[in-house]
Amino acid sequence: MFEKAPNLGRLLTQDDWKRTQIRMPQEQYQAVADYAQERNLSLNSAMLELMDKGLASKPSTQTIAPSSLPKSKSAKKYIFTEWRYTEEYNSQERLEHNEKARMAASAYLTRFFTQYPEHELVKLEMITSLDHKNREVLDGIRIWYTY
Repeated sequence: MFEKAPNLGRLLTQDDWKRTQIRMPQEQYQAVADYAQERNLSLNSAMLELMDKGLASKPSTQTIAPSSLPKSKSAKKYIFTEWRYTEEYNSQERLEHNEKARMAASAYLTRFFTQYPEHELVKLEMITSLDHKNREVLDGIRIWYTY
């Protein structure tokens, strides 16, 4: 797949790209790898596609300022992570999509807190967007936790 560079009228070259390295939990990496395999994409293309989807959605929640988190007597760390539902959205099946996303989010939470029993849930946020009919669609969750 070759893309044209915006406003340049030519094909993109390696010089048009920014190379970076990221760290991610193994479970998240596996989810991206599965997404790529199911869609016959390279891992890089899958990550770009998922990032585009994430950036295109307009979350209905706002990021919490650290000062709004509960005060702790000990020096605990407050951390958040996001989980995104990756199945394609079909506007005819909004309720079914939202139910599947809720169930998948529940399974993710169960796995996460089972894997990390020392973590304590502080706040759970729903990440949503609006479809073309202005109806709310569940895109994922953001969990704030401490340890």
